[in-house]
Amino acid sequence: MRTWSEKRRLPSSQTDLRILRGLRSALLGFLILFLLLPAAATARPGRGGQTTLVILSLDGMRHDYPGRVPGGAFTRLRQEGVRALRLDPPFPASTFPSHATLATGCYPDRHGILNSRFLDDRRGEFEKSPDPGWLACEPLWIGAERQGIMSGVLNWVGSYGAWGGTRPTYHDPVYRERSDRAAAGEVLRWLRLPAVHRPRLIMAYLRGTDHPGHLYGPDSAQLKRRLQSEDAILSQLLKGVESLPDAGDINLVVVSDHGMASRTRSLDPIAALSRARIRNRTLASGGCANVYLEKRGDLERARRVLLGMPGLEVLAGEALPEDLHYSFPGRTGDLVLVAPVGTGLGRESSASGEPGGGGVHGYRGSENTMGGIFFGWGPGFRKGSTVERIRAVDVYSLACRLLEIRPSGRQQGRVPPGILRTP
Repeated sequence: MRTWSEKRRLPSSQTDLRILRGLRSALLGFLILFLLLPAAATARPGRGGQTTLVILSLDGMRHDYPGRVPGGAFTRLRQEGVRALRLDPPFPASTFPSHATLATGCYPDRHGILNSRFLDDRRGEFEKSPDPGWLACEPLWIGAERQGIMSGVLNWVGSYGAWGGTRPTYHDPVYRERSDRAAAGEVLRWLRLPAVHRPRLIMAYLRGTDHPGHLYGPDSAQLKRRLQSEDAILSQLLKGVESLPDAGDINLVVVSDHGMASRTRSLDPIAALSRARIRNRTLASGGCANVYLEKRGDLERARRVLLGMPGLEVLAGEALPEDLHYSFPGRTGDLVLVAPVGTGLGRESSASGEPGGGGVHGYRGSENTMGGIFFGWGPGFRKGSTVERIRAVDVYSLACRLLEIRPSGRQQGRVPPGILRTP
């Protein structure tokens, strides 16, 4: 009688056939894998999903400016990534509060950077201070560092040192004057570093079109020339990114802090209060101002004096509209002034020296001329998509999602729909 094993043993011819079929299947599998490898490498030449995020902010780049230089970098960003028709900055639509919002996902009523100048009951005057301690919310680069992601930050508000005992791996100790071309070059230098030294989060401030916009106005020939220069710098940056071996893992976000309105006139609230002999410190910037009275008993009289100025909105610091997101006790002041769009507060002048002309900002972010830009480009973004708008307060949450890090928990924004390639 044959054993069970003998019963299972096949004739040699059948065994050889089974072996040949197995070899043929294995060879076919290896051939398919071999053919697919080049395509996979082309589609994803990166480092196994180690996403790098670069955020560039172009100061004063209004939402409609990119359409004035067709065919260049802005056109590429729009065609190959996502564009928002406008970015809504916080109030006031100015450099310091907007950059703090972009970095923290918080409005000024939470991060505490009310303008380029303001007073604090305990700390005194803030005047473009490099001290990160003025920020009351955790910035993106600190959250990244705490979670094991190196960061590099160029001239961003609040980045010049440690916040809560942590600092960016690469940063300037104080504001460093550099051209936008040099700033873009520094970004590329960081991206070319060996992986062990390379920051996966890079945030860089560029001067953009703000200066010619202030001096000559948003529709000037001088601004058009600067816009063309910025477009050329972005084109070189895109080419540099594409030349990197892990270009397929790099996401780029290009934003701005605010837009620009044509200046039509000026109002001087400081002079008006002085004529009424009301002692005060009034810190004005563009279209808004914070009034700090020496005597609280002068509040009602000061309000009446200021309401006499044409079109000026006079708000009580202790009863601001909630949608302004601007009440920060100890810093806001007794009164907050908002001028009509096109009116500057103080004696700022244009390049001609006249109080009219040039450009001005610092109004509500919802005002048409205050809208900024937003472009998202890279593997994380939908291709060729356009969304109506994005808020500056949302950029932080978007960045956290792209880097796969936990947000601070204090953010007031969200990941905007219709922007990312995957939910």
